[in-house]
Amino acid sequence: MLEDKIKILTAKGESHQILPQLYDYICLTSERKLYYNAAYASHPQVLNKIAYFKQAKLFDGKPIALASAQIRAFYDENIKNTQESSQFQRDISDLFKLAADENASDVHINVRKNECVIKIRRIGDLDVDYEYTALHGHKLCKTIFMTMCDQAGKTFQPKSRQDARMKAVFLPDGITGVRIGTSPTDAGYIMVCRLLRKSDPSQLDLAVLGYETFQIDQINQAKSKKGGINFFAGPTGAGKSTTMSIIVSKIIQESNGSKHVITAENPVEFEIGGEIELHKQINGEMVTKKIMAYATQTPIMANNSKRKKEIFGEAITAMMRLDPDVIMIGEIRDGGSLKAAIDASMTGHQVWTSVHATSAIGIIKRLITVSGDGDSELAKELICDSNIVSSLIAQRLVKKICHHCSYFLEQNHKKLDQRLNDKLNDKLIKRLVDALGHDLSGVRLRNENGCSYCRRGNSGRTVIAEIINTDQKFMSLILRSNFEAETYWLEELHGMPMMAHGLLKVKHGWIDPYDLEDELEFIHLPKALDREYFYQLLNE
Repeated sequence: MLEDKIKILTAKGESHQILPQLYDYICLTSERKLYYNAAYASHPQVLNKIAYFKQAKLFDGKPIALASAQIRAFYDENIKNTQESSQFQRDISDLFKLAADENASDVHINVRKNECVIKIRRIGDLDVDYEYTALHGHKLCKTIFMTMCDQAGKTFQPKSRQDARMKAVFLPDGITGVRIGTSPTDAGYIMVCRLLRKSDPSQLDLAVLGYETFQIDQINQAKSKKGGINFFAGPTGAGKSTTMSIIVSKIIQESNGSKHVITAENPVEFEIGGEIELHKQINGEMVTKKIMAYATQTPIMANNSKRKKEIFGEAITAMMRLDPDVIMIGEIRDGGSLKAAIDASMTGHQVWTSVHATSAIGIIKRLITVSGDGDSELAKELICDSNIVSSLIAQRLVKKICHHCSYFLEQNHKKLDQRLNDKLNDKLIKRLVDALGHDLSGVRLRNENGCSYCRRGNSGRTVIAEIINTDQKFMSLILRSNFEAETYWLEELHGMPMMAHGLLKVKHGWIDPYDLEDELEFIHLPKALDREYFYQLLNE
């Protein structure tokens, strides 16, 4: 990194400016240092510039060899610290800093015919933060895509779908990346910017995410198997990648770095690692040192979606030659990636991945659908093998209510009357009684006005999940009927559906019952549920 007072003399507008296409090759600074790209040491233009700067006595000592990315970073930092940074770039940096400071997950820039609306997603909700003219919004989007992203120089095409990634130099503190996608709409186009956050060590725990002790035991059981694929399901933004990252981090930590974890991701979202102990003998004494061991994370990149599918399957297959113990695949996209994951599992590798499905039991149906993609059709019997598909996990995120300003349902009748202003809400209370019994102590409702500790009564989000550790009877039943398989899971495997997990959190005052119904459906418990086990969990 350059100090603020140091200038890049070869940058645009400076005394010895060079063509932008040479920014990766050579860099002359005001502190009389000359950097060049070691990979292009014999390039004619590099040799000519070095000779010219040497003859003009513009640098001291010898030219310093650096990698292309390091030289390019000097120019990026120079842009950020000088007037060459446009007002639009500064406005955009301020926008993303605001989003990062408020723990937002996404920024939406919707450019329509006559106006531009900018929304920021906080705690799962989109809020309108800014309104501009359509022209101003278009200039913002063009600035982001053309000057602040890695593929700067490509043409910004509002009428086409495009993907980009923001340069590291423009990222606010605490953010490891901003993933950008654009798409045309009926009235213009939209740019959605996903903020990827640095991992907080204090949050790298399944219990902190919201998993119950019995669910963590189920995940540990899946982790203990030598092979098998563990599938996560849930909507976009449900935290699947976060949960998988925590699990494989724990595998690294618990094995003290003896397991080689490899990932295939598009893009790499989190730095995955675990703290391990290194034992060394120094001067005859055994010294223990704690260090971080990291997963081998591989980004999957391609220029078009068709090629991306091919590369994903190829990347998973190539992992087999890298001596893995555990593999994490960002998402099963098609029959090719599913086949590669199954091959990895059948050769004794533990696999963690995700797929788009609405429930744990729905994962199997989704896999059967995906398996028919292209030439990679897989037999149902192969997918429905408990030795191959080890566990099915579905999760969603529900808002947590603030304990500073929320109120107990049973003790605040005046406030309760304000919420029960129609028959639908009366029916909600009846549904709660049917599920939890007449004792609704502990159930809290959100104070929608909020307080200084929260945002409109919300204090973040928590996981609700359901987990099926498969056995062969379950898999045999699912070949015949989802209903029979689900009944077996609930009755004989003591399965706990996502709704039941949500109700545990409602009873313990973590989430508002209105929010649970908003995320799932009307509160109810399946008839086959083991009620005795459920009530035991309620009272813990």
